[in-house]
Amino acid sequence: PNGAFPIAWSIIYICMGLSLGRLIERGADKTLSVLWGIQLVVNFLWSLLFFAFRNPFLGLIDILLLDILVWIYISRAYRKEKAAALLFVPYFLWLLLATYLNGYVYLYN
Repeated sequence: PNGAFPIAWSIIYICMGLSLGRLIERGADKTLSVLWGIQLVVNFLWSLLFFAFRNPFLGLIDILLLDILVWIYISRAYRKEKAAALLFVPYFLWLLLATYLNGYVYLYN
């Protein structure tokens, strides 16, 4: 339902912010902060590609890259600060659902 999106994204963005905050607080490698920023930009680009440009193919390429970036972030953050990595798991699960839906739209629309 449409009402689920603002609730889900609010929770996801709070978790993302807490994840970055924990890494900064612990003085983790700057590479993780850069990776966090890159995935956020790629996330934003997906909305433009899929919704504004109405291009499910480019959206699918973008979201697959986003899946990979988020997985890399989770794996690297887990070595430094487990809680920071775990805070990204809901986001990753949501992305997998969005990737499936994007792929479905591309294949069958």
